[in-house]
Amino acid sequence: MKFLAVLILISLVLAAGCTTTPPKKIINTPATITETPSLAVTTPFTTTSTQIIILPTPTPVPTETGFTGYTLPDRTPVPLVTESPKILVDPVSNYTLYSNNDFSVSYPQGWEVVNEIMRYPSNRMCGENKLKPEARLLTFRSADSSLNFTALTMDFVTVDKCDIKTTIDVWQDTIQPRFFDVAGPSAMTNFEVKYSEFKTPSVNFDVMIPQSSVFYPAEYSERDIVSYTHFYTFRFNGNLTGWKEVKDTMFRSLKTEERAKVVR
Repeated sequence: MKFLAVLILISLVLAAGCTTTPPKKIINTPATITETPSLAVTTPFTTTSTQIIILPTPTPVPTETGFTGYTLPDRTPVPLVTESPKILVDPVSNYTLYSNNDFSVSYPQGWEVVNEIMRYPSNRMCGENKLKPEARLLTFRSADSSLNFTALTMDFVTVDKCDIKTTIDVWQDTIQPRFFDVAGPSAMTNFEVKYSEFKTPSVNFDVMIPQSSVFYPAEYSERDIVSYTHFYTFRFNGNLTGWKEVKDTMFRSLKTEERAKVVR
């Protein structure tokens, strides 16, 4: 009992001497949270296209020494083979004489002879209305058609009314109408004017088309003759170098109607 009384006494003393401080009221103010917008960092995405080239595996090149089981290629130079010009072996015995009322000429045996009538209303060398509208064309053609000799005969309306022009530029101007991309002076060679024993004039020249033309390698030799009654144009078409002897023989044997009649 004494112990209990002591405890009660202590409690009273403590209650009388101590001031009780009321507890503080805690107000919980909600905190305002400001969210800072996060910047989205975009990393650029670059697509790199890589082209993979697969090179062929190189073939080992054998050396001249230290390699067995391989035969080295032949390095002996190959000689160039040049084709010989096509020239008749005996042009005299292999020729045949052709003759009509207009002209005569010797031509190689085996060549085809084609006779045609064609319209030829004018001739720039004589002018308008001096030639009859029809002309006679003869073609002597080789078997493989690589060579030919043409003879064009035109008749005057009035006898002895045309003089042949003898200046080179006039005849150079006849080339471009036949070969549109060729200038006459660049293709014409060996131009000359000749007169027969009967004073019959003729113009002679060669034409060799340059490599720059689409008509290359065309070439021909031409002779134009004015007689009392006719205007002639003779052409040898083909390789003028390889067939020079044939060309020369045909032109050398050529006779127009005046001379042919006198010879007979």
